[in-house]
Amino acid sequence: MRIKEVIEKTGLSRRTIQFYISQKLIMPREDPVNGYHDFSDEDVRNLIIISRLRRLDFPVSDIRHILRFPGTASYYFYRQIDTLTKRIDTMRRNVDILARYFENDPAPIDCDSLAASLRLMESYEEKKAAADDFTELDKRIIPLFIWTPYLSGTRSEYQEFIWSKISRKVIEDYQPFLRSMKYIISALTPEQLTYSSEKTAQQAEIIASLKHDSLPAHAACMLEQIDAFLRDSALVEKWNLVYPPLIYPLLTIGYSELSSMMFELNSDYERFYNNICVLCGLIWNLLQTTEHGTRIYEEIAEKLLPINWEQNGKGELERMTVFAFSPYALLEKEDIKKLLF
Repeated sequence: MRIKEVIEKTGLSRRTIQFYISQKLIMPREDPVNGYHDFSDEDVRNLIIISRLRRLDFPVSDIRHILRFPGTASYYFYRQIDTLTKRIDTMRRNVDILARYFENDPAPIDCDSLAASLRLMESYEEKKAAADDFTELDKRIIPLFIWTPYLSGTRSEYQEFIWSKISRKVIEDYQPFLRSMKYIISALTPEQLTYSSEKTAQQAEIIASLKHDSLPAHAACMLEQIDAFLRDSALVEKWNLVYPPLIYPLLTIGYSELSSMMFELNSDYERFYNNICVLCGLIWNLLQTTEHGTRIYEEIAEKLLPINWEQNGKGELERMTVFAFSPYALLEKEDIKKLLF
């Protein structure tokens, strides 16, 4: 269809549509003869999505990622709520600061007294800003982040009930972990978030698709990934920073009763979970019985914080293989320290 019809269907101006084309948010086919754009129904649908997201003040870069990876939309919505909430909080704080000016008695009459008054007003607001900022939305988004690869598609009413139970259980039992994870997610750029989500989903799909007879060979490959991880001193430092507050709680969640509940939501997760348990057992056997494995095991003991191997099904071994593209590894070490400590 031509642009005139698209304008009628979307309510957007010609100039706005052309801007979205220039930003590659939509890429309609171009007639090689006259250069006119030929818009598809998908282009119109995406223009409507773009228009609505722009009204919600989403930046073009975020919209581009959402259109490319619709499964990550929840994260971007969460981030936008957080961004808008902070703007509102800032405006409210500024109003409060200005209002407190009129509470001074007497009112400042020179620059010295004005500076003193402003310092007093701002110190009061800084104390208020230090209050707890962990919201109910934060508590809901973290379980979604943990199990993203397995939550796509339409869920039945019963599956929605199961998911609500899982979310509630995580919220009740893992508050400190949720708070730390919130800080990490909020610090990621859209590109980092998309990259980590994509890689996590790809890895999960590979693991879930493995047949029983291919597990030993894959375990050997994972052992080499662990070896590479241990040789990267920057990754090792980051691991030791985030293992107690983030990796260990995440594994505890993954190897708890919640996993069996997740089986009812997605059969791929059950295959992934069962294969991971077998793979970690095979890797553990290599660590104990081969010369190469023994060397790696000694390096784990030397370089990493102590691990209770009996606690979480030796799941730390799988986490080491994917740590390089985890959200934690994408941040600078100093940023992690600021966020967590």
